[in-house]
Amino acid sequence: MVAVSPVVKVSDSDGWVTYPLVPVRTFEPRVEVSDPSVSARRVYAELAERVGMGSEGRFVQAEAVRILQSSFTVDCPGSTTTPVYGSVTPYGGSAGASLQCGVDPAKEGGDEAWMKEAYELTCGRI
Repeated sequence: MVAVSPVVKVSDSDGWVTYPLVPVRTFEPRVEVSDPSVSARRVYAELAERVGMGSEGRFVQAEAVRILQSSFTVDCPGSTTTPVYGSVTPYGGSAGASLQCGVDPAKEGGDEAWMKEAYELTCGRI
């Protein structure tokens, strides 16, 4: 974990709630080796190959949330006013992906629409 929000009290009447993130730690990528003839570049290249990232290319990180949109009508009993119409747009659950330009995300198991959109916005057409 690198950041967390403070506790935010939320009531039923609150609308949009923002959770400001506060950094709790930083980290700096580094390589420490006992033999100086082994370069950091070589170590990172080997690591990337082992974790399946590919060792070179152009990458983009994308984050998404799942959105639910719904319309509603409310009739208040005993009221002579007209019904209230509205909509609600909450979200829940998040997802993220690292996409490599030149590699179709759908062919790598990333077949969600937001992945295609992120790819096309940053890398161009598939």
